[in-house]
Amino acid sequence: MILKHQDLNVREAELIDQELLRRFLQGKPFIHQHLGWQPPLAWLGKQPYLILEQNKKISAVLACPSDEDGITWLRLFAVSSEYSVRRAWTILWPLALKKLQENTSNQSVNSLVIRDKMLDLLKKSGFQEGYRVVVLVWDISQARWPSLESKVLIKEMGRDDCARVYKVDQEAFEPIWRNSLGHIKIAHQEASSATIATIDDQVVGYQISTINPQGGHLARLAVTPEFQNFGVGAALVEDLLTRFQQHGVVQVSVNTQARNHASLVLYHKFGFEKLDEVYPVYQYNLGNKEKT
Repeated sequence: MILKHQDLNVREAELIDQELLRRFLQGKPFIHQHLGWQPPLAWLGKQPYLILEQNKKISAVLACPSDEDGITWLRLFAVSSEYSVRRAWTILWPLALKKLQENTSNQSVNSLVIRDKMLDLLKKSGFQEGYRVVVLVWDISQARWPSLESKVLIKEMGRDDCARVYKVDQEAFEPIWRNSLGHIKIAHQEASSATIATIDDQVVGYQISTINPQGGHLARLAVTPEFQNFGVGAALVEDLLTRFQQHGVVQVSVNTQARNHASLVLYHKFGFEKLDEVYPVYQYNLGNKEKT
């Protein structure tokens, strides 16, 4: 038990809590969850993953364990409709923060914010905006097909390619945006389309995409810095859009950083249009011990 006060308890979640937590989340509580490849319950067994109970009943859950590469996101914060969201946060976040400060060498906790109520909680706890994510959509009726000339060869991504794809990912992104090898393997399994770009048998880029009821989604596109400006990204996007068309998909979405000019230019070439939606990423510096 981490905290006990009258009828209120806070404890670490365990694997045996899976069904209890599943039922709790199905009860439609206030919920914030990270939009990653692994669902919140997949992180059970890793800490911090805290359960707040009142009268032996789950009232709130907060999970922010680091991945295998030490990157930390706020992966789940859910609160029963019968409990105060603010009170749950003020109880659970300081306890989770203390564990992170004691047990991780990572520099920050990150949270992609979609709900205003979550944004208010983060700001008051000392989180600061670090990035902005924008959404772009491609519609076949407004598509453009730029003329491409390159030595890039696009191939299906196999499980044996995951290690080489991981290397590309590490080189292409800042630490906060990198996928661990484990996440890449999961993404490959769940993808509707996963391809690699090669030049002279060297993997220099990749994409992983999914299909949902709204259409296609380009979930990941990366090109190793050494081969950027060689038409690698464009070749991957062109091949993907062709594949989507063959499956009857006529609309495709993609997210990217608002300040990633190269990505925005690339998607614009194919007719992607930026929507008004902007999602901030807030970060808490783990060296900050003032606001908890």
